Amino acid sequence: MNHKISLIVPARNEEGNIAILVKRIDDTLKLSHITYEIILIDDHSQDQTVAVAKKLAKKYPLKIYSKKGNPGKAQSLIEGFEYAKYDLLCMIDADLQYPPESIPEMIKKIEKGSDIIVANRKQKKTSALRKFLSNGYLYFFGRVLHDFRCDVQSGMKVFKREIVQRITLDPTPWTFDLEFLLKARNAGYKISTVNIVFAERTSGQTKIKLFNAISQIGWTALRYKFIRPEIVPFHPLIEKQKGKGFHHRGQEFIHHSNLHFDETAFYRLTQKHKIIIVEIFLILAMALVLNMHGTIVVALAIVTTLYFMDLLFNLYLVYRSFATPSEIKISDEEISTISEDLWPTYTVFCPLYKEAHVVPQFVTAMSRLDYPKDKLQVM
Repeated sequence: MNHKISLIVPARNEEGNIAILVKRIDDTLKLSHITYEIILIDDHSQDQTVAVAKKLAKKYPLKIYSKKGNPGKAQSLIEGFEYAKYDLLCMIDADLQYPPESIPEMIKKIEKGSDIIVANRKQKKTSALRKFLSNGYLYFFGRVLHDFRCDVQSGMKVFKREIVQRITLDPTPWTFDLEFLLKARNAGYKISTVNIVFAERTSGQTKIKLFNAISQIGWTALRYKFIRPEIVPFHPLIEKQKGKGFHHRGQEFIHHSNLHFDETAFYRLTQKHKIIIVEIFLILAMALVLNMHGTIVVALAIVTTLYFMDLLFNLYLVYRSFATPSEIKISDEEISTISEDLWPTYTVFCPLYKEAHVVPQFVTAMSRLDYPKDKLQVM
């Protein structure tokens, strides 16, 4: 199967790495018969990164774009996704620390049913301090707080383009990865991994400000622990197959309705309800402090009144159920006033397998339906 993939490469001052990276990508993907495009997002490089990339673009399917938004890798990725033309995306850093040779294996895992493949940095050829901080972050913020079993800060991922079309991302310069994985998992997508060796940088300087990045990432991880996950509507293709619906906390809900979620019973309590409940409890607490005996008497009176009102209402419903027939009867006169041209066509699906004895019964039953036969599509 000939896969097609768009590779998003954020770059800033990577003149010594970009040519090697593009050559390795081309060699790897051509060998696996994978059609590709490389989208280089230049974050205002002050060296020859753009000049080198323009020479490479004459030989390879490479497109170069200048960063428009805020500085940082996260914004580069978001802009790159907008330029991509294929339904499969890969994000990979330009510094050669992530191996492009792993991309075919990651694509195979997508083919087997996963939606996001994370390059797990199992071996890290980095400084002891960075390795310690990275491992500590992955364990506490990734596994303990959010129950991820993957390298949540890996800068190399392969995933379906529809994911970034469905979720809304608003990361800081160093918090794209965790936010992306959290929102994708909430939207029902399956995350898998491929183990890689994280190489040491051989050219250029690292852009990460370690303690600044750790503080941003840590604060984001804590914040998302207490933020209620968003409701993510179905992708248009899924909606055509299943009807109106959405994902929430990784679960699928099909409601067949155009109502906004706030107008449905999905949330038992709105923000307004919660405020009213808190206000009632505060008033009750103040009343108990000022006059405990009187407050208890009034509260019991209110509860007793509500109980008897509910009892009377239920008796009324029982009476109505016996007094009024439950069937809806439509007279021949009412039917005759409606033109048959306005009657809808109904499609009746009848799946059969080695059930010849059922067919006569089915045909007889359909013929007895009191409905215009030209308005019945039997399949």
